[in-house]
Amino acid sequence: LSELIVFREIIHCIRSGFKIPDWVQGQGVRPIGKGVVPSIHGYVSICRRLCCALSHKIRCESRIAGQRSHWAQDGVLKPLIESAFHIMKISHDIPATDWHNGQTPCGLFVCDFDGTLLRSDRSFSDTDLNALVRLGELGIIRALATGRSLYSINTIPISELPVDFILFSSGAGIIRHPDGSIIRKVSLKPHEVSRAIKILQVNNLDFMVHHPIPDNHFFSYVESTPDNPDFKNRIELYHQFAKPLETAIDGFGNATQLLAILPPADNRPVIATLEKALPGFNIIQTTSPLDGQSTWIEIFPATVSKSLTAAWLSAAYGLNADRALSVGNDYNDVDLLEWAACSFVVDNAPHDLKSRFPVVASNNECGVAEAVSRWLAAASFIKNH
Repeated sequence: LSELIVFREIIHCIRSGFKIPDWVQGQGVRPIGKGVVPSIHGYVSICRRLCCALSHKIRCESRIAGQRSHWAQDGVLKPLIESAFHIMKISHDIPATDWHNGQTPCGLFVCDFDGTLLRSDRSFSDTDLNALVRLGELGIIRALATGRSLYSINTIPISELPVDFILFSSGAGIIRHPDGSIIRKVSLKPHEVSRAIKILQVNNLDFMVHHPIPDNHFFSYVESTPDNPDFKNRIELYHQFAKPLETAIDGFGNATQLLAILPPADNRPVIATLEKALPGFNIIQTTSPLDGQSTWIEIFPATVSKSLTAAWLSAAYGLNADRALSVGNDYNDVDLLEWAACSFVVDNAPHDLKSRFPVVASNNECGVAEAVSRWLAAASFIKNH
């Protein structure tokens, strides 16, 4: 068997807490090029050290890089270690038995958080929560999709929410709920961060650069204009996590995202300019959750959005968009709303979104429960499940 397959299997077992299977234990020593790959015990030792390093210091790239360099001095293990490191850094598999004791799901529900499930008083409707419980009873995976970071979403009491997954930071990461295990995370590489910073500076924008998950509530910022209250308010709100960006932008390292904040105006020309200048990125527009008027422009890797992450989660369970319901309220939900076969916006959504998607009641009037009810009444695959 391929050494890479063996290596990946060991990584997966260690990360998931599973016993290393017998077929892996049976693999012996095999030559590669001018060197010899270690026995299975050597593989396990290396994998455990990699996993430990990542678990305890996941954001310290220099330490991990040093470990990788030490283990790959003779060049024999380098391609295996690099591949496994990449897998561990970006995502790892969801064991099939992790959802409802091995039950096979029949559908996927993905709902925005602020202004959709969360009411204006930062509470949840019992009617909406009961609808989520009903989805679980029917064998439907329930996921939240939010622009919030892990830190931010945990400022709301969510431990008892009847959901299975939370797609946070607009899909840059996924956690299982309620245990909080991160099952996927994506970041911008250092050269991508530097490029995006330079483009934002050229366009004289106020912006933040957020650290990698799980520490993406920490950010560095660049203030380019004197009058941007929403930008200043966000820095004040998270002052314990914020610091000015140093001039040596090439040394920032990986980042979850960049966030530019623009005062209220028709900012479509600015968005178009950034999309043209940054074709290898995903640029997402949303309305400021702070003042409800300013435009936030989020810059992510091309592989990050609510819809792409929902599709990843769906595929992990053998599902697709045909069996998905999405509910949203703002522009950063558009790709998700377009992806799912059935989609609704709540009545507090902007008028142009309400002209594009079916409308349910507002977030303060149990709109999520209405969307669930209408979907269940029309979805034949649920009736036949």
